[in-house]
Amino acid sequence: MKNDTDNPWKEALEKFFKEFIELLFPEIFLHIDWEKGWEFLDKEFNRISKDNLSAKKYVDKLVKAYLKNGSEKWFLIHIEVQGYKDPAFSERMFVYYYRIFDKFKKDIVSLAVLTDDNKKYKPSEYRREFLGCGLKFWYPAVKLIDFDFEELQNSKNPFSFVVMAQLKSILENDPLKKKDWKTELARLMFKKGYDKQKIVDIFYFIDWLVKLPEELEELYYKEIQTIEKEENMPYITTPERIGFKRGMDIGMEKGMDIGMEKGMDIGMEKALKSMIKVRFGNVSFDIERKINEASKEQLEKWIINFVNSRTIDEIFEEN
Repeated sequence: MKNDTDNPWKEALEKFFKEFIELLFPEIFLHIDWEKGWEFLDKEFNRISKDNLSAKKYVDKLVKAYLKNGSEKWFLIHIEVQGYKDPAFSERMFVYYYRIFDKFKKDIVSLAVLTDDNKKYKPSEYRREFLGCGLKFWYPAVKLIDFDFEELQNSKNPFSFVVMAQLKSILENDPLKKKDWKTELARLMFKKGYDKQKIVDIFYFIDWLVKLPEELEELYYKEIQTIEKEENMPYITTPERIGFKRGMDIGMEKGMDIGMEKGMDIGMEKALKSMIKVRFGNVSFDIERKINEASKEQLEKWIINFVNSRTIDEIFEEN
């Protein structure tokens, strides 16, 4: 069955690309010169995949990287994240392989990540043969349900949390157990000693992927805030992002009545007020007036400032 995991997976790949390769494709990791960096070629890949194939619901990335052999040789990594059984998947992997080669004339490695719960579904090659003419295309494929959960918990690699979140989202159906696990995963994340930005990025992915009923979400928010106080780590957490989302939802509703652009402005105002209330308590009259009178550009800037702010004043500082 298709699922709405495109956006969180795309974001996870962009933020944790090196960690992704290290955890899921360790042999390929050893061949990459990470000191030379890497580059996502989204625009180039969109031109290649601009047809009916790209209309299917899955995640794909094209990345430029360098070989660790003392040369300046670069190659391309094509990544597909597939969340359901698709008979045409291997054919699509082949089609994109030759399209990428036709455009760049460079070496390519195609990688498949299968996130579904079907243990019998693990495509890894494409074959064609006709009247003595044929071809065989094979590619590395990783099935997430093949990973050992305990090993993931013990891993120092932050991408292990992405894998665990994906596994729990498809294997755990009990909402209460899912909530308990989600909380424990957050507690484990703090204990790993990751820097602030990594924790924020992982939080976003987990919260986006592992959905809970509203009443359990509220309980989860409170538990996360307790953990943050225990660890003395006042990061932007799920409640703040949800406060932003609720504010934007209100703005969208109002936009239907008073115009979409104005509605979005109202949504940003509501979002920022909700986020401040979650982290710092009630919003004062002066701050509320300041937010109400701000332009769209100013609101966007303050929302960005909020991510790293430890006091209310830091939100409104001019950089």
